[in-house]
Amino acid sequence: MRGLGLVDAPRTRTRRRALVDVAALARLIGELNRIGGNINQILKRVNFGETPVAHEFHEALAGHLEIIAAIRDAMGLGGK
Repeated sequence: MRGLGLVDAPRTRTRRRALVDVAALARLIGELNRIGGNINQILKRVNFGETPVAHEFHEALAGHLEIIAAIRDAMGLGGK
């Protein structure tokens, strides 16, 4: 007699999540919000007919991408 078949049941592994520095993430999110505000101001200027200089767009986007990368690193996601 083999019993209830519990021995043959597939086992699942628990995944451990990386510890996250909550304070660091809060700072990064604050920085991301600041960059978002900058992008919003640039777009308001565009809506009023101004043509912001291209480097303003590049700086805002570069800052945004940098913060996103830092958040992913803090969460243990790396370059995925």
